[in-house]
Amino acid sequence: MSTEWKRITALMADFAKPGNFHAVVAGGLNLDKTLILDRDPDDDGTARILKREHGFGGHAGNAACALARIGGQVSVLGSIGDDAAGRQVIENLQASGVKADSVFIHAGAKTGEVVIPVGPQRHFMMMDRGANDLELPPARAKQLLAEGCDLLMVFDPPPPTARVLAELRKEAAWPLIWNPGGILVHDSSLTPLILSADILILNRSEFTAMFPADANGSLLPSEGHTVIRTEGRNGCSVFCNGKTTHVPSFSVSGVDETGAGDVFTAAFSFAFLMKQPVVQAARFACAAAALSTCAIGARGNLPALDEVLRFIGACENAERASAAVPN
Repeated sequence: MSTEWKRITALMADFAKPGNFHAVVAGGLNLDKTLILDRDPDDDGTARILKREHGFGGHAGNAACALARIGGQVSVLGSIGDDAAGRQVIENLQASGVKADSVFIHAGAKTGEVVIPVGPQRHFMMMDRGANDLELPPARAKQLLAEGCDLLMVFDPPPPTARVLAELRKEAAWPLIWNPGGILVHDSSLTPLILSADILILNRSEFTAMFPADANGSLLPSEGHTVIRTEGRNGCSVFCNGKTTHVPSFSVSGVDETGAGDVFTAAFSFAFLMKQPVVQAARFACAAAALSTCAIGARGNLPALDEVLRFIGACENAERASAAVPN
């Protein structure tokens, strides 16, 4: 392990101690049903279900649990229904060390559910958003943020709630990291708000939707925006100050990429709060996301801080050893 990485490791371990920061995470909360398929079916085709996994999901829930696992105090801002599924969601968040006092229970509504088919080459989500599409009372968001916030991480709250959060943030000193997902990224009325984020995190499809190619085929965000495009097993690309930097992925025997983007966002936020350079924070996030793919389900393997640091150190040592071997 390099001397510089040893120094960063010590700083991260100290920063993760309770009370050092409070992050608020806003967006979806739901139950997940993951279906592992034997093949990727063609149109009108069939596939055999090899395995079923039931768990908890939602971008905000996943990221909040991932960040709490790494360190710090984390609160989640979202909506559930007044049903058994909603009670399970709350219990799981609390068991994961996430403060769920600001989760709003909508009377008569159903807690969101997502079915996630995972094939050998692709996976996708079929969402029944339920209570996630219902506006959160603005007073609930104002109260939580007034209690103290060092960072706001926004995913996919309903548009009215997204606008409230953006307005509250205008006069605040805390940074905003936004990963709008496939729901909000296609709402053109929210584009100016989304682009106001300090850091914007998008997957490849979302990036193309937000930054369509110009006449030269360029997909670069305009200067002044810091954007990270996650690229699955290829790592990520960082667009910052007119410069593009590719951050390679970490090699693992992954089995399910569901939720990896949420873990990436949580880990990046942790390093960003520490004032690590954006590219260095993205490298840390790539490592955490890679580890998260080693189990089925969005929260099947949320790595702790020491796991991520050991993993990066081991990869560094392996790279150094490989470079030292003569051709």
